[in-house]
Amino acid sequence: MRMHGSGLEDAFKRFGFADTFTGEIQESRCHLPKFGELGDGDTAQAGIGQGELLVTPLRMAMLASAYANGGKMMVPYLVDEVISPQGLVIRKASPAKWRDATTEQRAALISGFMENVVENGTGGAAAVSGLRVTGKTGTAENSSGAEHGWFMGTAQVQGRHVAFAVIVENCGSGAVAAAVARRLILALNDR
Repeated sequence: MRMHGSGLEDAFKRFGFADTFTGEIQESRCHLPKFGELGDGDTAQAGIGQGELLVTPLRMAMLASAYANGGKMMVPYLVDEVISPQGLVIRKASPAKWRDATTEQRAALISGFMENVVENGTGGAAAVSGLRVTGKTGTAENSSGAEHGWFMGTAQVQGRHVAFAVIVENCGSGAVAAAVARRLILALNDR
């Protein structure tokens, strides 16, 4: 509760949840609560991703990526490169920084916590022997059925950081989504 409404609102703004980015991906705007109007209970709920807060899996992947990338959030893109039938690169994406969301030190600290979630906590189903995998499980309330399971994180695969967010509807647990993330990581590692 030390952050209360204004501190929590500032954190959401620093990580870009109040803004949209430009680029080849069109996104839905995140739904944030009116932080100044929240009581203590609703503030606590928003702080753990519950209540009136709605974000996309893309935003959660971007958040995870920022922790693996020294606090920098990058503009997402879909296509890395376009190659002609003759093998010529017609277009290659140029990674671009969107914003500095946090300090390099804080990003490293959170990334370490997320690695611990995979090694010793609820994200163990995402662990891949020999690879550094970080993550955080989550459970999204669902008024019409079983809760949705979330898992967001990163993996170091073949010399690069890969960020992901997995949501499995009506599965009841973030551990189920972590197992799906593991399959994605293994597929990328086998390429």
